Amino acid sequence: MDTIHFLCFIFLFNFHSLIVHGNENNKSQTYIVRVEQPDVGVRGQSESLDVESWQKSSLPIIGATSFNIDGNLTRGNGVEPPIDEDGHGTHTAGTAAGHFVNYAEVLGNAKGKAVGMAPLAHLAIYKVCFGADCAESNELDAAIEEGVDGTLKDIDVKGKVVLCERGRGIARVAKGQEVKIAGGAAMILMNQQADAFSLSPYIHVLPATHVSYAAGLKIKAYINSTIAPTETIFFRGTVLGDPTAPSVSSFSSRGPSLASPGILKPNIISPGMNMLAAWSFPLDNNMNSKSTFKFMSGTSKSCPHLSGIAALLKRSHPNWLPAAIKSAMMTSTDLFNIAGKPIVDETLQPAHVFATGAGHVNPSRADNPGFIYDIQPDDYIPYLCCLGYKLTYTRTVTNVGVANSQHEIKVIAPKGVDVIVEPSTLYFSELNQKATYSITFTPLVSTYKTGEYAQGYQMGFC
Repeated sequence: MDTIHFLCFIFLFNFHSLIVHGNENNKSQTYIVRVEQPDVGVRGQSESLDVESWQKSSLPIIGATSFNIDGNLTRGNGVEPPIDEDGHGTHTAGTAAGHFVNYAEVLGNAKGKAVGMAPLAHLAIYKVCFGADCAESNELDAAIEEGVDGTLKDIDVKGKVVLCERGRGIARVAKGQEVKIAGGAAMILMNQQADAFSLSPYIHVLPATHVSYAAGLKIKAYINSTIAPTETIFFRGTVLGDPTAPSVSSFSSRGPSLASPGILKPNIISPGMNMLAAWSFPLDNNMNSKSTFKFMSGTSKSCPHLSGIAALLKRSHPNWLPAAIKSAMMTSTDLFNIAGKPIVDETLQPAHVFATGAGHVNPSRADNPGFIYDIQPDDYIPYLCCLGYKLTYTRTVTNVGVANSQHEIKVIAPKGVDVIVEPSTLYFSELNQKATYSITFTPLVSTYKTGEYAQGYQMGFC
C-alpha cells in the first residue's frame, strides 16, 4: 500500500481536521502542533519537504539537530550535521508530515497525489543514529538487508529467468545483481517460509517479481516437472481492494513486552508495508538524477503514520494530553479487514493480540471516540503490586461524546479468567464529566504456567 491510497483506505480524507485545516489551497492555516522525529536526519530537497515551495508561515522543517549515542548534543559547527545519509529519515519525515505533491510516482508505479498524515504540521528533526555509534543503523528498516556476495559461477543462466530464495545472508537486490552479471534475463524472488505472504517492492537491476512462499513452491514444482519450463511476467497495474487488507506483515514487531509481559505490546498497528514517501537519492543508474519518492517497508514506517495522526488529533482537540490521544487511537481501532473478517498475519491466519495490539488505527473514529482515558504514574502501582494475584484496576474516563447519556461496558473475558466491572453502567449529565469504574480479573484455572496467555477485549461503553 502506498501513501496515495492509504489515506482513502483509512478514510483520512473524511477526518474533519484534515479537511478544514489541511486544505492544500489554504497553506496559511498551519497546525499548531509539532512532530518530533528521532531518526537518521533529513534532506529538505524532497518535494514533500521542500521549503521553497511552502509559505514561510508553514515551513515543514522548523529545526534539526544531532545527538550521538551517549546523549551529547551536536550544534552549530559540530562534526555531525543532521543530514540524512541513507534516505530513511527523509522517508519517515515525508510520511508523517509531507505536504501535497501532484503526480507522485516511483519509476512509473503508484501514480497519484502524495501527502503525509499531517501535511501542515511542523517537523523537528533529531538525528540520533549515525557513525560508529550506530552500528545497527542499517537495520532500522525491513527494506535494508546486509549480507555477503552470492555467485552463480559455473551455472548457465544466460537468457533465463532465475528463481531465487530470500535470505541466506544475501540482500534481495544483490541476488538480482548476480543474476544480471551471469546473463540472466529476469528474476523471481521467492519468500522463505517465515515470511509467507508478506511481499515488498524493490528497485531491481533487471525485470523481477516477488512471490509468496506458497507460490514459490508451486513454481519450483513446475520447474522440476518439465525439461523446458517457460515463464512470463505481466504487470497488471496497482491492485486495489485486497480483501485481506489490512494484514500484519512478517517483520512487524510482536509482543509481549520483554520487560513486563503483563503490559500489552504492541499498542496498535498501522501501515508500514510498501509505503511511498519522500526520497532525494537516485533510484536508477543515473547518479545525476534525483528521485523524489520511493517505496520502503518496516515498523519505522508505521510510527510516522501514527505520529502524523496524533498531530491531527492534537489540532482537533488542543486540550487532550498525550495519554488521551493514545487512548482515542487505541479505543477506536479496527479489528476486522475490509472483508469483515478478523485481521490476519503473514500466514493468512487470524493474527494474535500480540501482533495486532488494540487493532488497526482508524483516525476518523479516533477523532470522536466517545471516551478518553487519562493515566498517571500511580495507575501502575496496582499492576506492580498484584503481579500473579487477583488484580483490580481503577480507571477514569472523560465523556467527550454526548451529554445526558448512560453507557454500559461490554467485556469478552479471556478464557479461564473471570472479569467483573463495577459499576457496570456509567451515567453522565454533561460533556467532559469524569467517571470512575473498577475492573477485576480473577484466574479461574490454577494450572496456568508462566508464559501462557489468554486474550480478551473490553469493547468500550455502548
